[in-house]
Amino acid sequence: MAQPASLYRDASGAGEVDSGCDVPAAQEAGGSEQAGGCAPPAEPPLPLDAELERQQQARADIEARTQEILSRGAAYLAGHSLSDFNAEAAAQQKARQHAAAAATYSALFVKAKRSNLTHPELYICHSNCSAAYLALGLHDEALHHAVRCQQLAMASLRRNFKGAPSYVKSFLRKGRALMGLGRNREAALALDEGLKYDPLNLDLKHALQQANAAVVKDLAEGKGRETKAIEYPEPRQRISFHPYAAPLHKIKTDDMLPLKLLTPFQGENDHHIKDTYNYVTVQTDIRMPGRHLRQLEDGYALPRFRAAIEAAVQAIVADDKDCRVLNLGAGAGLHSMLALRAGARHATVVERWLYLALASKECMLANEFTEEQFKVLYKRPTDLKLKEDLSVCCNLLIANILDEGLLTSGLIPCMRHALDAGLLTSDAVLLPLSATVYMQAVEIRTGEVCGLDMSAANLYRWHPAFAAGVPLAAERVVALSEPQEVWHFSLGAPPDKSDVKTVDVEFTRRGRFNAVMFWYKLHLFGDVYLSTGPEAVAEGLRSMQPAVRYTAGELSVAAGTVLPVVASHNTVRLRFDVESAEFLNLHKPDASFPHSHFAMLADEERCQAYKRAIERAVAKRRAADGGAHVLDIGCGSGVLSLLAARAGADSVVACDIHSSLCDVARKAAAANSLSKAVSVVHRDAGTLQRGREIRPLGVNVVIADVFDAGLIGDGFPYLLDLTRRKVVQPGATVIPAAATLYCMGVEALTGRVAGLDMTPMNTYRWDAGYQAISLGDLPHRRLTKPTRVMEIAFDGDNKSRGRESMLKLEVVEEGLLNAVVFWFDLHLDDCETLSNAPAGIGEGGVLLCELETGTNESSPEAPSTPASTVQDQQEAQVEDAAAASVAADGRNAVEAQAVGAAAADSSIISGSSDAAASAVADAPAAQLKEQHPQQEPQQAEQEQEEFVPADSFAGARPDYAFKLGEQGLGYYLDPYSSAGSASGTADGAALAAAEAALQREVEGQAAVTGSGALATLSPTEPEAPLPGPLPAGPRHHWGQALQYLDRAVPVAPGRRLALLARREEGKLRFALRQGVGEYVPRAPWKIEWGGGSSIENPHYQRVHYCQLLVSDFLQRVKSRRFPPIEKDMRMVLAHCGSLLLDPAALQEATHELVVLEALQLMNDFSPAASVDAITKRPLRLC
Repeated sequence: MAQPASLYRDASGAGEVDSGCDVPAAQEAGGSEQAGGCAPPAEPPLPLDAELERQQQARADIEARTQEILSRGAAYLAGHSLSDFNAEAAAQQKARQHAAAAATYSALFVKAKRSNLTHPELYICHSNCSAAYLALGLHDEALHHAVRCQQLAMASLRRNFKGAPSYVKSFLRKGRALMGLGRNREAALALDEGLKYDPLNLDLKHALQQANAAVVKDLAEGKGRETKAIEYPEPRQRISFHPYAAPLHKIKTDDMLPLKLLTPFQGENDHHIKDTYNYVTVQTDIRMPGRHLRQLEDGYALPRFRAAIEAAVQAIVADDKDCRVLNLGAGAGLHSMLALRAGARHATVVERWLYLALASKECMLANEFTEEQFKVLYKRPTDLKLKEDLSVCCNLLIANILDEGLLTSGLIPCMRHALDAGLLTSDAVLLPLSATVYMQAVEIRTGEVCGLDMSAANLYRWHPAFAAGVPLAAERVVALSEPQEVWHFSLGAPPDKSDVKTVDVEFTRRGRFNAVMFWYKLHLFGDVYLSTGPEAVAEGLRSMQPAVRYTAGELSVAAGTVLPVVASHNTVRLRFDVESAEFLNLHKPDASFPHSHFAMLADEERCQAYKRAIERAVAKRRAADGGAHVLDIGCGSGVLSLLAARAGADSVVACDIHSSLCDVARKAAAANSLSKAVSVVHRDAGTLQRGREIRPLGVNVVIADVFDAGLIGDGFPYLLDLTRRKVVQPGATVIPAAATLYCMGVEALTGRVAGLDMTPMNTYRWDAGYQAISLGDLPHRRLTKPTRVMEIAFDGDNKSRGRESMLKLEVVEEGLLNAVVFWFDLHLDDCETLSNAPAGIGEGGVLLCELETGTNESSPEAPSTPASTVQDQQEAQVEDAAAASVAADGRNAVEAQAVGAAAADSSIISGSSDAAASAVADAPAAQLKEQHPQQEPQQAEQEQEEFVPADSFAGARPDYAFKLGEQGLGYYLDPYSSAGSASGTADGAALAAAEAALQREVEGQAAVTGSGALATLSPTEPEAPLPGPLPAGPRHHWGQALQYLDRAVPVAPGRRLALLARREEGKLRFALRQGVGEYVPRAPWKIEWGGGSSIENPHYQRVHYCQLLVSDFLQRVKSRRFPPIEKDMRMVLAHCGSLLLDPAALQEATHELVVLEALQLMNDFSPAASVDAITKRPLRLC
């Protein structure tokens, strides 16, 4: 029966013991929770034999004391309750009589067992007993009672929160006991777990710091390394398929290299995984056209495929044979068209993805190939049948089913089916003919950042398969060995068995081996080869790159070391593992970890700028307020928090919504001995509260880097507003203080590729939102000068500008403007600004080439149109509209439509305008101002203050823009603000109306001029050269934002184009004026008919079905009755090749679903929480 008396007492009674100070584990002593003292200083450690003898004596002493208490008789035991024993033991601990206290607790536990007694707060006795054993240096017993305390306290938490302090303290006891036993890694894990429940606990933070230091010391001495058991398939095992009735939910894919594979039929029909399979199929389908655009821009691979295809066709024709092509994985049909143009008689175009199949047919027809010359099949290559799909056998096979991992898209199953199903003649030419795989040991890791050890982030360098779809940052990859040949696959005789081999890797330099980089070399035809290795990327390869497979952990290697690496494959996946090694650290498998944070840590310039701004802010606050208390919103890896703590901040709260990022931040704080000042909180920053995670007085410094390429897409303004209301002091310093957005109009279109019209692929460019890009990676033409969009203030002292801005873009090059690139200058404080501007553009949107020549781009004057040319342009509009259709043969079909529409619109404007309107259109802005002389005094006064010199950004100023102009660096009067425009008088209103009329006519005139110029282009305009090698990469990890416009408009130099910028739904959107330009075509799934499901666009419904699947999945998550989504996704990833999926798109979908599941399991998050902030892909793999 339970004893009702509480184990908690006042200062004179018994309570849970705590030393009151942080002491070494072997010397910890207890006092009561209300009144305790510090243990004496630690004594020098005894020799091993002496220590063991001391421990034996202590155990014997406790045993003797326990027996003495129990021998006092049954009456004595019956007269003392559990609370009495606990009070006596606590008093003994206060008096530093730890052996006596341990004996009393032992007697208490014996009495409870013999009498079948219990107590709802018995965990307190185990916690105090653990402390007593720790003080005696008996760590085995201390660990036992700490674990028991943890178990009982956890059970108590289901009833009430009374046991929360003891539960948290049990992690401290357990961690110190493990440290005493030399199990430092386990101790660090236990302490880290405790900090998840109480991130402000100083004892836990200090103990974690000690444990991490002990782990580093062990590694330096060659101790404490980790091993991992890896299972390999038996060599030369025949690959088979699961029977149709197999229970797929019981299939294990731990090794990700199964010998029994799934079929697409099972994926579509098994009720356990069919929803998952259908979801990833649709998601891959809508991603593939955008990914295929990179293949059309590949200046390295396309010429090689073209040469190989033409040579193969000519070789077949030279033998007096009709060349019939079977093109597997045809994409947009480019390879098939190259073959037909080279002399092939017929091409069967097979594409597994719906929208690529549609695009291939459109491209074929656009190049005037007849339907007798080709046949497009939307079908899996493994489902093709002779007679049903192919009327006769083909003698040229072109297989472009390639990805970074070679086998993962199903190349071998497709080749094997084509050969076995009789689709090819016996003497058919295969392209590619063979593939040779190479591997190289590399180091890709994060070290010191701004003098801080951020290596804790390397624990999460893990992928379920291999890193795919993200370009490698070559400067971050350190080669530790020479490349070695591993496999050679003859595609004329594709393997049907798995294989395993051991490769001895000899290292050529010292480093940390944590990844294998592998690539392949294709033998296309004759002497034409195509590589995906680093040398090919340096020469301009864009569509593929080397793949990276992370090892199980990190290994320290030196020059001359030889290490066996096990290479294996199962015909649909390659794998590389290290056999029987002792790792310094094992990687932590977390499919939801955002790898974009590695790129943030690699952005050294960004980190240095934040470091300087934080140091100034902390020093300023300490001088003004007597202390600096910092909140890091969305701390990520915690580097900004550590910089603040190192700068002297009194307290730093690092907050992030992702648990693994909080783990990295916590470990980094301990590794840099900053745990005392830094508290890591796993919570949405919008739900923080004073007195709970934040001190009652709040924080006076806020730092954050919660920005995407478009600045506000991750919801930082909203998140900052929530935290300002709850936990931020009035007038607090915010880093960054403000930001200025800039934009530029570009033409980003696909025209002729290898002499073929590929413009139908432009249909798949448009999207409702913007995307993060590195502008140097995107073939484009810059059509306008950079223009300031708006300023956004974060520091609270200055309010941001309105949610809309009307911009005037000055056109500098002729073309079809269909997209806007925008970026930002991030003003950290008065002295520091970061910019993610594209190459060639500096802070303030300044063109660096013009800055060098001394010209000014910030406020260009629009050249006036001579009156004599207006009538000529009006008379030529009909001819321009007719000529526009002719120009369509040499340019984009979208462009031709826009040209004709623009010419027609201009005809309407010109025909309806009277003489007064024509005069306004012909008159420059200076003449308009002369019509309103009463404005001159006010304008003269404004001109005196139109420029305020400043050496650096000093915060937002009303009606001014900070930039580098013709008068130097400083604040210029904003011509679009209320102060920069005319006054509010009647004459001012008239001037504003006249200027608006002028702007409308300028837009119309620009369209006329643009259409006229485009119409004169020859249909046989020479093909633009293919892009060259990739540039070095984005200047900062954000990259730039690219938004395709709803309408495209032809533009010509010397004109201005009006562009509306609007903040809506937390993001920035750009649009042309209503009626300007022509609507661009959209992908089928982005066209919504409306009117309900019965008459809705089926392509739109297909994608909407995925949203319903996700909604249904999220509703089931919180019940915790279903396995995690990662289990299903790992199965699909393991069988990616046999299911004929794309690994890069599959990994994107997997990451998004796992992140959604993790957020849904959180107890509380604010509306400002952004999934995009976690799921966004890095621009470079760092």
